[in-house]
Amino acid sequence: MIEINNLWKIYNKRTLERTNALSSVSFKIKKEEIISIVGKTGSGKTTLANILLGITKPTDGKVILNNEIIINKKSKKRNLRKITNFLLLSFQYPEHQLFRITVREEILFNSNDEKYMNELIKNFNLQKNLLDKSPFVLSSGQKRKVILISLLIQKPKIIIFDEATSFLDPKSRREFISLLKKVNKKMKTTIIFISHNIQDVINISDRVVLLEEGFLTKIGNPKEVVDFYLKGGTHGKK
Repeated sequence: MIEINNLWKIYNKRTLERTNALSSVSFKIKKEEIISIVGKTGSGKTTLANILLGITKPTDGKVILNNEIIINKKSKKRNLRKITNFLLLSFQYPEHQLFRITVREEILFNSNDEKYMNELIKNFNLQKNLLDKSPFVLSSGQKRKVILISLLIQKPKIIIFDEATSFLDPKSRREFISLLKKVNKKMKTTIIFISHNIQDVINISDRVVLLEEGFLTKIGNPKEVVDFYLKGGTHGKK
Protein backbone atom coordinates (compact mmCIF):
# COMPACT_ATOMS: atom_id res chain seq x y z
CA MET A 1 0.00 0.00 0.00
CA ILE A 2 2.80 2.42 0.95
CA GLU A 3 6.34 2.08 -0.34
CA ILE A 4 9.14 4.13 1.20
CA ASN A 5 11.88 4.14 -1.42
CA ASN A 6 15.48 5.26 -0.72
CA LEU A 7 14.37 8.06 1.59
CA TRP A 8 16.94 10.63 2.73
CA LYS A 9 16.53 13.66 4.95
CA ILE A 10 19.58 15.85 5.46
CA TYR A 11 19.57 18.99 7.57
CA ASN A 12 22.14 21.79 7.16
CA LYS A 13 23.35 20.02 4.02
CA ARG A 14 25.99 22.55 3.03
CA THR A 15 27.35 23.38 6.48
CA LEU A 16 29.64 21.85 9.07
CA GLU A 17 26.49 21.02 11.08
CA ARG A 18 25.19 18.63 8.41
CA THR A 19 22.94 15.96 9.95
CA ASN A 20 21.59 12.87 8.20
CA ALA A 21 18.23 12.37 9.90
CA LEU A 22 17.35 9.57 7.44
CA SER A 23 19.77 7.67 5.20
CA SER A 24 18.57 5.49 2.33
CA VAL A 25 15.51 4.16 4.18
CA SER A 26 13.40 1.71 2.17
CA PHE A 27 10.53 -0.57 3.19
CA LYS A 28 6.89 -1.30 2.43
CA ILE A 29 3.84 -0.91 4.66
CA LYS A 30 1.22 -3.54 3.94
CA LYS A 31 -2.48 -2.82 3.79
CA GLU A 32 -4.29 -3.28 7.12
CA GLU A 33 -1.18 -4.17 9.12
CA ILE A 34 0.10 -2.71 12.36
CA ILE A 35 3.73 -1.76 11.87
CA SER A 36 5.79 -0.22 14.66
CA ILE A 37 8.82 2.03 14.35
CA VAL A 38 11.34 1.88 17.19
CA GLY A 39 14.69 3.46 17.92
CA LYS A 40 16.43 5.78 20.32
CA THR A 41 15.79 9.51 20.46
CA GLY A 42 17.28 11.04 17.31
CA SER A 43 17.06 7.81 15.29
CA GLY A 44 14.75 9.36 12.67
CA LYS A 45 11.32 8.09 13.79
CA THR A 46 9.58 11.46 13.94
CA THR A 47 11.35 12.70 10.80
CA LEU A 48 9.97 9.70 8.92
CA ALA A 49 6.47 10.36 10.27
CA ASN A 50 6.68 14.03 9.24
CA ILE A 51 7.68 13.06 5.70
CA LEU A 52 4.78 10.58 5.45
CA LEU A 53 2.42 13.33 6.61
CA GLY A 54 3.80 15.83 4.11
CA ILE A 55 4.95 18.15 6.91
CA THR A 56 8.50 18.08 5.59
CA LYS A 57 9.97 17.04 2.25
CA PRO A 58 12.71 14.44 1.85
CA THR A 59 16.11 15.47 0.57
CA ASP A 60 15.93 12.52 -1.80
CA GLY A 61 13.87 9.39 -2.38
CA LYS A 62 10.11 8.99 -2.66
CA VAL A 63 6.95 7.72 -1.02
CA ILE A 64 4.58 5.71 -3.22
CA LEU A 65 0.93 5.24 -2.28
CA ASN A 66 -1.17 2.79 -4.31
CA ASN A 67 1.41 2.84 -7.13
CA GLU A 68 1.46 6.66 -7.32
CA ILE A 69 4.40 8.81 -6.23
CA ILE A 70 2.93 11.24 -3.74
CA ILE A 71 6.03 12.57 -2.00
CA ASN A 72 9.52 13.36 -3.22
CA LYS A 73 11.85 16.34 -2.97
CA LYS A 74 9.78 18.17 -5.61
CA SER A 75 6.39 17.37 -4.08
CA LYS A 76 3.66 19.80 -5.01
CA LYS A 77 1.01 20.95 -2.57
CA ARG A 78 -1.73 18.92 -4.24
CA ASN A 79 0.19 15.71 -3.59
CA LEU A 80 0.78 16.66 0.05
CA ARG A 81 -2.95 17.30 0.46
CA LYS A 82 -3.70 13.90 -1.05
CA ILE A 83 -1.64 12.04 1.53
CA THR A 84 -3.34 13.83 4.42
CA ASN A 85 -6.54 12.06 3.38
CA PHE A 86 -4.83 8.82 4.38
CA LEU A 87 -2.57 9.75 7.26
CA LEU A 88 -3.74 11.31 10.51
CA LEU A 89 -1.30 11.84 13.35
CA SER A 90 -2.17 11.23 16.98
CA PHE A 91 0.42 13.38 18.73
CA GLN A 92 2.76 12.33 21.50
CA TYR A 93 0.46 14.27 23.84
CA PRO A 94 -3.02 13.61 22.39
CA GLU A 95 -4.62 15.95 24.94
CA HIS A 96 -3.03 18.85 23.06
CA GLN A 97 -5.46 18.17 20.19
CA LEU A 98 -8.49 18.86 22.37
CA PHE A 99 -9.89 22.35 21.95
CA ARG A 100 -13.70 22.20 21.64
CA ILE A 101 -16.17 22.95 24.42
CA THR A 102 -17.80 19.51 24.51
CA VAL A 103 -16.84 15.96 23.61
CA ARG A 104 -19.59 15.94 20.98
CA GLU A 105 -18.18 19.05 19.28
CA GLU A 106 -14.69 17.57 19.47
CA ILE A 107 -15.71 14.37 17.70
CA LEU A 108 -17.85 16.15 15.09
CA PHE A 109 -15.33 18.91 14.33
CA ASN A 110 -14.42 17.36 10.95
CA SER A 111 -17.72 15.56 10.34
CA ASN A 112 -21.46 16.07 10.76
CA ASP A 113 -22.22 12.34 10.80
CA GLU A 114 -23.89 11.91 14.21
CA LYS A 115 -25.16 8.46 13.27
CA TYR A 116 -21.62 7.25 12.66
CA MET A 117 -20.44 8.98 15.82
CA ASN A 118 -23.01 7.04 17.86
CA GLU A 119 -21.88 3.82 16.20
CA LEU A 120 -18.25 4.57 17.06
CA ILE A 121 -18.85 5.47 20.70
CA LYS A 122 -20.81 2.25 21.09
CA ASN A 123 -18.13 0.15 19.41
CA PHE A 124 -15.36 1.70 21.50
CA ASN A 125 -17.21 1.89 24.80
CA LEU A 126 -17.31 5.64 25.31
CA GLN A 127 -20.21 6.46 27.59
CA LYS A 128 -22.88 8.49 25.81
CA ASN A 129 -23.38 10.71 28.86
CA LEU A 130 -19.87 12.11 28.28
CA LEU A 131 -20.82 13.71 24.95
CA ASP A 132 -21.99 16.98 26.49
CA LYS A 133 -19.16 17.24 29.01
CA SER A 134 -15.93 19.16 28.51
CA PRO A 135 -13.18 16.90 27.14
CA PHE A 136 -10.78 18.50 29.61
CA VAL A 137 -12.49 16.90 32.63
CA LEU A 138 -12.05 13.37 31.27
CA SER A 139 -9.44 10.88 32.42
CA SER A 140 -6.31 10.40 30.27
CA GLY A 141 -7.72 7.13 28.92
CA GLN A 142 -11.06 8.76 28.04
CA LYS A 143 -9.31 11.70 26.35
CA ARG A 144 -7.34 9.31 24.14
CA LYS A 145 -10.54 7.47 23.30
CA VAL A 146 -12.17 10.77 22.24
CA ILE A 147 -9.15 11.59 20.07
CA LEU A 148 -9.28 8.13 18.52
CA ILE A 149 -12.99 8.43 17.70
CA SER A 150 -12.46 11.93 16.29
CA LEU A 151 -9.87 10.41 13.95
CA LEU A 152 -12.00 7.41 13.00
CA ILE A 153 -15.06 9.48 12.12
CA GLN A 154 -12.97 10.88 9.24
CA LYS A 155 -12.58 7.30 7.93
CA PRO A 156 -8.81 7.36 7.38
CA LYS A 157 -7.10 4.41 5.74
CA ILE A 158 -3.92 4.91 7.77
CA ILE A 159 -3.26 6.46 11.18
CA ILE A 160 0.14 7.29 12.67
CA PHE A 161 0.38 7.12 16.45
CA ASP A 162 3.44 8.84 17.93
CA GLU A 163 4.00 7.83 21.58
CA ALA A 164 0.22 7.63 22.02
CA THR A 165 0.45 5.58 25.24
CA SER A 166 2.76 8.03 27.00
CA PHE A 167 1.87 8.76 30.65
CA LEU A 168 -0.87 6.13 30.80
CA ASP A 169 -0.96 3.79 33.77
CA PRO A 170 -0.45 0.07 32.95
CA LYS A 171 -4.18 -0.72 32.92
CA SER A 172 -5.07 2.24 30.66
CA ARG A 173 -2.13 1.38 28.40
CA ARG A 174 -3.35 -2.21 27.94
CA GLU A 175 -6.88 -0.96 27.24
CA PHE A 176 -5.65 1.54 24.65
CA ILE A 177 -3.52 -1.07 22.88
CA SER A 178 -6.61 -3.33 22.76
CA LEU A 179 -8.56 -0.43 21.25
CA LEU A 180 -5.97 0.04 18.51
CA LYS A 181 -6.08 -3.65 17.69
CA LYS A 182 -9.87 -3.38 17.44
CA VAL A 183 -9.53 -0.38 15.12
CA ASN A 184 -7.13 -2.36 12.94
CA LYS A 185 -9.37 -5.42 12.68
CA LYS A 186 -12.85 -3.90 12.71
CA MET A 187 -12.19 -0.70 10.73
CA LYS A 188 -9.48 -2.28 8.53
CA THR A 189 -7.20 0.67 9.31
CA THR A 190 -3.46 0.46 8.76
CA ILE A 191 -1.62 1.64 11.87
CA ILE A 192 1.90 3.03 12.11
CA PHE A 193 2.85 2.90 15.78
CA ILE A 194 5.88 4.88 16.99
CA SER A 195 6.88 4.11 20.57
CA HIS A 196 9.68 3.79 23.08
CA ASN A 197 7.62 1.28 25.07
CA ILE A 198 8.97 -2.10 24.00
CA GLN A 199 6.18 -4.13 25.61
CA ASP A 200 3.53 -2.10 23.75
CA VAL A 201 5.43 -2.67 20.50
CA ILE A 202 5.54 -6.44 21.05
CA ASN A 203 1.87 -6.57 22.04
CA ILE A 204 0.50 -4.61 19.09
CA SER A 205 2.76 -5.16 16.07
CA ASP A 206 2.59 -7.38 13.02
CA ARG A 207 6.07 -6.16 12.06
CA VAL A 208 8.64 -3.79 13.53
CA VAL A 209 11.08 -1.37 11.88
CA LEU A 210 14.26 -0.44 13.76
CA LEU A 211 15.91 2.90 12.98
CA GLU A 212 19.39 3.72 14.26
CA GLU A 213 21.02 7.08 13.55
CA GLY A 214 18.81 7.48 10.47
CA PHE A 215 19.46 4.00 9.05
CA LEU A 216 16.97 1.17 8.85
CA THR A 217 18.94 -1.63 10.48
CA LYS A 218 16.30 -4.33 10.89
CA ILE A 219 12.69 -5.07 9.95
CA GLY A 220 10.49 -8.07 10.58
CA ASN A 221 9.09 -10.20 13.40
CA PRO A 222 8.41 -8.03 16.53
CA LYS A 223 10.20 -10.25 19.05
CA GLU A 224 13.23 -10.76 16.80
CA VAL A 225 13.61 -7.05 16.03
CA VAL A 226 13.06 -5.99 19.64
CA ASP A 227 15.57 -8.59 20.89
CA PHE A 228 18.11 -7.31 18.36
CA TYR A 229 17.42 -3.73 19.51
CA LEU A 230 17.74 -4.53 23.21
CA LYS A 231 21.05 -6.27 22.59
CA GLY A 232 22.44 -3.05 21.15
CA GLY A 233 21.46 -3.34 17.50
CA THR A 234 24.02 -2.27 14.96
CA HIS A 235 25.06 0.99 13.39
CA GLY A 236 24.99 1.58 9.67
CA LYS A 237 22.93 0.29 6.81
CA LYS A 238 21.52 -3.24 7.00
